[in-house]
Amino acid sequence: EAYQSNRLGRVSRDCLADKALVLYFEGKQRDEALLRALQQVYKQFGCEEGLGHFEVVYITAAESAEQFAACFRAMPWLTLPFTHALRREQLRHLFEVDPDDCAAVLLHMDGTTISREAKPLMALAHRLQSSIDEKRSESSYQKDLAKLIEKERKSLAQLEKRLQEGVVSRLGRVAKQLFAQLRAREVAEFLAEGGCPDKALHAELEAAAAAVEVAREGLRALDADALEELRVADSPPSAPVREAVEAAATLLQVRPDFAHAQARLMPRPGAFVERLLALEVGQVPAAARPRLRRFLGSAAEEGQCEATPPAAEASTAVAVALRGWVCALLRHEAAALEVEMAAECISCTPAMQAAVECICDLHGLHEVEEDLRGALLMADRFSRDAAAAGAAEEEEGEDEEVSELQDKASMVRRLVGLMEEGLKAAAKEVPKLQEGLAEPSPHADFGRRHEEVPDQLHALRDPEAPKGPHTVHAHALVRATLLISKPAVVQSAGADKGALLGEVIKSIGELYAKIQDAAIDKQAEGVTPAPDVTEAEWEQCKALVGGINGKALAQASRSFSTWHEWLSKVAELHSAKAGLLSKRNAAKQAKEQLLAINKQLDAAGLDSPFSLALMHSVAQAAKDAGQPLRRSQLCWVLERAKGDERVAISLATSQASARRALPVLRDPSLLSNFDVSAVTPAMARRVKETLSSVEALQTHLAELSALDEEAGEAVGRRVGERPQVGDTVLVLSSRDDEASRFVGMAGRLEEDDGSSQPFLVLFPSGGDYENQTWWFYEGEIEASELLAGIAEPIEHGSEATGEEGGEEGEEGDEE
Repeated sequence: EAYQSNRLGRVSRDCLADKALVLYFEGKQRDEALLRALQQVYKQFGCEEGLGHFEVVYITAAESAEQFAACFRAMPWLTLPFTHALRREQLRHLFEVDPDDCAAVLLHMDGTTISREAKPLMALAHRLQSSIDEKRSESSYQKDLAKLIEKERKSLAQLEKRLQEGVVSRLGRVAKQLFAQLRAREVAEFLAEGGCPDKALHAELEAAAAAVEVAREGLRALDADALEELRVADSPPSAPVREAVEAAATLLQVRPDFAHAQARLMPRPGAFVERLLALEVGQVPAAARPRLRRFLGSAAEEGQCEATPPAAEASTAVAVALRGWVCALLRHEAAALEVEMAAECISCTPAMQAAVECICDLHGLHEVEEDLRGALLMADRFSRDAAAAGAAEEEEGEDEEVSELQDKASMVRRLVGLMEEGLKAAAKEVPKLQEGLAEPSPHADFGRRHEEVPDQLHALRDPEAPKGPHTVHAHALVRATLLISKPAVVQSAGADKGALLGEVIKSIGELYAKIQDAAIDKQAEGVTPAPDVTEAEWEQCKALVGGINGKALAQASRSFSTWHEWLSKVAELHSAKAGLLSKRNAAKQAKEQLLAINKQLDAAGLDSPFSLALMHSVAQAAKDAGQPLRRSQLCWVLERAKGDERVAISLATSQASARRALPVLRDPSLLSNFDVSAVTPAMARRVKETLSSVEALQTHLAELSALDEEAGEAVGRRVGERPQVGDTVLVLSSRDDEASRFVGMAGRLEEDDGSSQPFLVLFPSGGDYENQTWWFYEGEIEASELLAGIAEPIEHGSEATGEEGGEEGEEGDEE
């Protein structure tokens, strides 16, 4: 009973006869890599069933029987009993194994030592065996996949043959019939922008435009004194005036509050009228009419506005002019909307419209969701620009200029942002330094110790007094203090140290007060103790203070040391304030530069009612899609999209497809040369959706569905949809390291329990993993119709080459 086993219990030494041994010494921390390697080798040699000529003996490092039992419970090999501590210690000593480290010793069958460093050998064996297993599994999987691919290739060849014989030839015949029977007028009406046939609506729009001009003239004729009185008023004016100002603010998209409108719209004389006259008729906010319903009265519901307010006798000329301007703009907006809605009414039948949309979808316009007609109109309008090459080059040059200005503005804007961040940090530093000077700690308060300085300076003037290392530093302090408080004294004294000492002895209190007051003054931009002090003298002062040995001063005099600390803080504060001032000036210059660039950009964009940011965003999206826009194209597409960035980008990026679809719509005979292979599943799906929306085309949709089933393309789940039980699935990834061997393999979904790890997948043909199962998380597997056959068990072995085998092969091809 020299050894212990989980499977056999106590065993004798005879069980090791004629077996090679691995002594597995456990350290303080378990080596998982070594443990996995031993487990793999042990299983590979069949040692778990007692058949192999190989055995592992586990030598524990556990300090208690419970810890030993917990570690050994999952091990299939032998171990020394926990009570045999002396044997374990002798073995560690014999093979010189460090008790802190995990180790493996390999012994021959005759007991001789093969290697005391078997740990890397076991790791190498583990890696090699894993590689062999992976290659074997991959080879088996590749064979199965090759069979499936060959089967699919034959099936595709048959489908292609049937396609050429049936669908393609039918396509040519239908295209000829289409050209003969098509009502070209309907297609032309679909492509046309559409005009409003109602002359009354046009007359109303013209009358509304005239009313807007009259209202603007009324604004220009307002008395300047009355407007100035309104601008500087301390209290709200009469109700009619206040309501008229708030209504105008609503159209200008400013909060409808008189005080707020007064601050935002009337910053200077004449600014209010300028803002009103700058608002174009097409810029009226869509939400303005509902918000102004009460102001306009009951007539607003009918789209008509009276230019004269209720209670006219109490109104002023300003209120009348403002109300007329608001009503005129809203009237024009309502009339323009009526004309636009009438223009959208076309006589193209729903069936023809759906058919045209299907043609566009099949030419790549399936991603245009909102304004398909707009995409075709843009392609038509800007495809005939060959005659305007010079104008195009000029526009491109202007666009390049604007682009350069926008890039420059963006760079300066980022620079201003960085400068402002630096200003904030510097602005926080200055108050801290001033607070340290205003309220120093007791041991560093020069305000209380400066009275002691004259007596100590007298000692420096005495030629018989002993001189120490501090003498030079004390003279430097004197000169530095006078440089920033009385620079004229320093200039007149020159190198006369006695004169400088006398001045400080006489007026140290005055000097301290001047410097201290200048330093803690929060209103001043700099530190200026004397009006004639220059930056050069400040630099000399800082150099002198920086060269002073504080320790030498502290040993000689506490007063001198405190003086030095105080003057150092003053110099640091001056540097901080000077740096802050420099940063402010630089930020101011950068902002002025940015303002100048923005003015240039505004001047370049005066011909467009849209913001430059919106224009740049749409232009960049079109450029990224390989459809760069000129200025005229950009303005057209934004006007067509009514400033909607998403719609504008959709129109701009679809132009290549629109230019392909447009000739076909004008000449349907071109469909006889249509490339069927260019149709993507997304295009086909969109065509089916379009056909399903028109009742008259349901028969065509049924034909398409029948053709799909005949071709083996029954409707399946889209990528990303949840797989169903029975689906063939492909393993995309796995959070579990042990399941990484299944990544890239196909299996059959056996169960979906709806938990956080819901999918149980069976791998019927996985080589060494054949018929194994594993649980996967959502997103780790995906349904795959292409690999449907690989999830079924595949017969391995020799293939018959006789007559019977040939018949089976033909049947397989037919399937």
